[in-house]
Amino acid sequence: MAGTEGNSGSLERSHSPEVDSDTRNTAKQPRKTQRSDAERRGYRYAQTLHKYLKSKGGVFLRGEDGGLHVLVDGRRIPLNYDKDNELLASLMLEACGVSTLSMAAQVALQRLRVSALREAGRMHFKHFSALSSGGQRLYIPLADGQLLQITSQGTQLVSNGNNDDSLWVEHPYGTRSNSLLATYARHSATLSACLWRRKRVRHRR
Repeated sequence: MAGTEGNSGSLERSHSPEVDSDTRNTAKQPRKTQRSDAERRGYRYAQTLHKYLKSKGGVFLRGEDGGLHVLVDGRRIPLNYDKDNELLASLMLEACGVSTLSMAAQVALQRLRVSALREAGRMHFKHFSALSSGGQRLYIPLADGQLLQITSQGTQLVSNGNNDDSLWVEHPYGTRSNSLLATYARHSATLSACLWRRKRVRHRR
């Protein structure tokens, strides 16, 4: 997995008919047995998730609010326990063939969050725009998913997430037209270049 070294498992994908049968059976089991069964299945689902994300080049990241996310197939998927998190439900269905509602799926999600907590420090998630740590590069998101990188030398298109500063940047209100962002970017580039030049002149003096 790009930017991560999550453990991968060799478990074959689980299918919903099997899960439905197991769900019916666990209803008849003692509660302690159900918990043990959920832990075992959750562990296997987590291994399958890691294997799936690794095959897709998935990357963990942390948001400005401390929230954990995973980037996969151009999607940013929040790793939270919200039952209405459709992106996470879609990921679980694609990788494991199960929804996020079962106890075992919740166990798998917690394991995935622990991995993300360890590995997410390499990439950061920002809204609207972002500056590199040294203030030398400004990043602005475009509607096609790329970023416009602005420096004192000019501008260039770079990949979101896969750039010099490992930044994933999104507009807080979703995508906006390239023309609007490009106009903003041109003005920002001009202003940034002027500021950097002025800073250099002061430094020489």
